[in-house]
Amino acid sequence: MAFLKREHAELLIGIGVLALGLGLLLFTFSHALAIATAPGDFFRGQFPQQTPQGPSASFTWDTNGSNTTTVQDPSRQGDVAITFLTFGMYVVLSMVGGAVTRAGWNMIKPKPETIRVRLKPRQLTQTMEEDAPSMVMLPPPPAR
Repeated sequence: MAFLKREHAELLIGIGVLALGLGLLLFTFSHALAIATAPGDFFRGQFPQQTPQGPSASFTWDTNGSNTTTVQDPSRQGDVAITFLTFGMYVVLSMVGGAVTRAGWNMIKPKPETIRVRLKPRQLTQTMEEDAPSMVMLPPPPAR
């Protein structure tokens, strides 16, 4: 890097950042396309394979006055949450990939800075009239 000029180093870094952003976008959209073409495999992996069962309860009572209540919940909490988190991850990853791609493009081809000056026509005329006398007057050409 020491032999490269500063402009060349910035260009190479910009190309690297652009490639990283495009790689992130390609990875994200290829996975999203794989899910869109065969959602069954993806969602089967996210949910349990057996039929989900709700909570079951049992209550026993005897004549001695001891009551026993048992509640069991065999379902797994978070199965749907995993799917939503995965979807959210793809959304965030596509946004990050787009931002990195834009940053790389701006490093390669930066936008010129513009300075906006708001002048009313009266102010523009006044400025032009003030600048006119300060112009350098050239001597007339020599006579032949």
